Amino acid sequence: QSILKNYHLLSNVAVERIYVELTKLLLGKGVGRILLEFKEVFFHLIPKLKLCDGFEQKSKFHCYDVYTHIVKSIENSTPDKIVRWALLLHDIEKPACFTVDNSGVGHFYGHQKLSSETARQILRYFKTDNLTINTVSQLIYLHDIPLDANKVAVKFFLSKYGYFFLKCFSFVRIGDALAHAQPYGEVRVENANQVLKIADEIVKSGECYTLKRLAINGDDLKKLGYKGIQIKQKLDYVLDLVIKGKINNDKEEILTLFKRK
Repeated sequence: QSILKNYHLLSNVAVERIYVELTKLLLGKGVGRILLEFKEVFFHLIPKLKLCDGFEQKSKFHCYDVYTHIVKSIENSTPDKIVRWALLLHDIEKPACFTVDNSGVGHFYGHQKLSSETARQILRYFKTDNLTINTVSQLIYLHDIPLDANKVAVKFFLSKYGYFFLKCFSFVRIGDALAHAQPYGEVRVENANQVLKIADEIVKSGECYTLKRLAINGDDLKKLGYKGIQIKQKLDYVLDLVIKGKINNDKEEILTLFKRK
């Protein structure tokens, strides 16, 4: 009762301290109950969350209002700081993007981009470190994109974003999916788990998905007469072939490819 009566006094507390305590709370076992029971506190700290409370999604894919969906996604996710901050803010701009089609079905076109931008503003307000700001905002921007559970697709994702980001991305998708109406969420969970499994296999086996793991480097191409931007272009070209399985990551085989030209 005292918390609900006096939460406005948090305005007198340094935002850095609030961020630290909010992070601890997000990682706690009872986070779901607390976010629902004391939601007025969190609406005071992050006002846009209040607009999500009770906001019906009008979709067969959702069984909760936007705020409850956010809470359930956090509750069902792995207790990681990056993942849970991303889930706290991943749908924060859904109310601003809401439209209803002629069939009475709700849509939230563009909410990923707008929520990503808002998340960046909120985390900057809390004076969060740049790694967290950039990673969380990018996770939110990408959280709805499809990623096929096959080696080629996963390798291209790893090449662009790295293993750490892929893990966070998968954990965000799992938490988000578990807060959807079933069985729709189950399909996404299975996909994310398969992606994680494939990524782990790729990394543990040392398979090539980055220029650093490529069997040739810039010096090899310089010896063949390539210069400047040509070197990067050719390395990217070879990496693309290796990821697609069209050529082995073998130095002699790759150099033979260039010699034939």
